[in-house]
Amino acid sequence: MPFPVYLETYNLLLYRLGTEQVIRFAQDCIGSVYFINPSQEQYIAVAAKADCFPDQTITLCDAVTAILSEEMKLAVWTYDYNFDIMQIQVWR
Repeated sequence: MPFPVYLETYNLLLYRLGTEQVIRFAQDCIGSVYFINPSQEQYIAVAAKADCFPDQTITLCDAVTAILSEEMKLAVWTYDYNFDIMQIQVWR
């Protein structure tokens, strides 16, 4: 799991489900997930990817996922139309 996705998920769960649930989520992830920390070069590519779509609301988290998806040749599991706009392979 890319660290930015983990952090975004943590924030969403914190505000939606509260502290107790988000702590459990964090503990479960730490014990069972392999975290991917993007490199500086990947973050530069992320900013460039987001800049290609100034009329869209591409988040940096989505752009990180897009860059890693392209590099790893893996589809993204999402319903977010921004990945279609970025021409990222989506698993459906």
